[in-house]
Amino acid sequence: MADLLKLRTLFRPTPPRTSGPAPFAPTSTQPRAPAKPPASIVARSLDLFEASPSKPKGVNLGGGNNVRPSFPKYPPTLDILRYQRVQQQAPRPEDFTDPREYNLAKEAHERRLAPLVPAAAEDFLRYIQQEAQETPTGNKIIDAAREAGVEVVVLPDAEYSQRYPGSIGVHDDGKVYVPVSSIDDPSDTNDVDILVHEYVHALIGDGLGPDVPQSTREAEAREAFEALGLPPEAGAEIARQTDGWENPVAIEHVVTAYVTRRMAREREGLPPESPQEEAAAIERISDRELAIGLRANREGDNPISDAELVEQWENTPTGQRYPPEGDTVEEKAAWIEEQMDTLALETYVDPPPPGNKTQD
Repeated sequence: MADLLKLRTLFRPTPPRTSGPAPFAPTSTQPRAPAKPPASIVARSLDLFEASPSKPKGVNLGGGNNVRPSFPKYPPTLDILRYQRVQQQAPRPEDFTDPREYNLAKEAHERRLAPLVPAAAEDFLRYIQQEAQETPTGNKIIDAAREAGVEVVVLPDAEYSQRYPGSIGVHDDGKVYVPVSSIDDPSDTNDVDILVHEYVHALIGDGLGPDVPQSTREAEAREAFEALGLPPEAGAEIARQTDGWENPVAIEHVVTAYVTRRMAREREGLPPESPQEEAAAIERISDRELAIGLRANREGDNPISDAELVEQWENTPTGQRYPPEGDTVEEKAAWIEEQMDTLALETYVDPPPPGNKTQD
């Protein structure tokens, strides 16, 4: 408990963190999601992740295709069955000739489903937490989130998509918000990783943010990782590899990616990595998250210029390892774009063994 109190003292409240790629913005502030009081349920007090969940989640309007299979380890409770029974009755667009009638049927179905979410979410969350605790790293994160009193608010999918469009989980003002479809299958490691990912956001806060002096960032990262039961040197290495980054959310995604990668290795029964191996993996994770963030900034509503791209790249350890080639700003920016295409791939962090075929 003393360690958790120390962790809460070290790190300050943060704006919403969303699972998925984070923009590597020129400024250090992240736009805040609409601040509405939780209109649905606070499912339980407990908390994600960039490793980034790769499977898009959301309500499938394909009728019977919405039915979840039986969980071999986690049999559906009555509340889950009630929720699934109504969920599978979702109207299908192809069954309507008038789009307005389909929209009315869809809204009516959402109204029927919403009251069933709170009870089902209690069971879904319990199962997801139990599955996360099957790994040593996941167990530490779940325990830390419980001790810190992190709340998880589970919303009906329709309500969640209105509040936090384009995401599958957020950390907002000390609480974790997820749509029910992000935590409704404990047999899916993506669902487990979403919850752990958001927990990590809630526990870490912005103590690694760019406004903190670098020497302090390394010391605070060591303390934070030690409080979470993670290797302190790994926290310091993340602080070093993200020196010069401008967006605290992108920095946190290096931490979430590190945590979920450890969990994945533990699920596979792989031996622990040496400190040197972990440091090399953190370096690759940082390269990838930087590439993802900069790519988002190039393709956003207000894309950064070639000069800004070159500056942000060169101010990072990644940019120092891979100095841009070219004589002009435009040539350097084009070279960086080519590197980002490679670094952003999942296989960049952990390449498949020689001879293994991968699917594009």
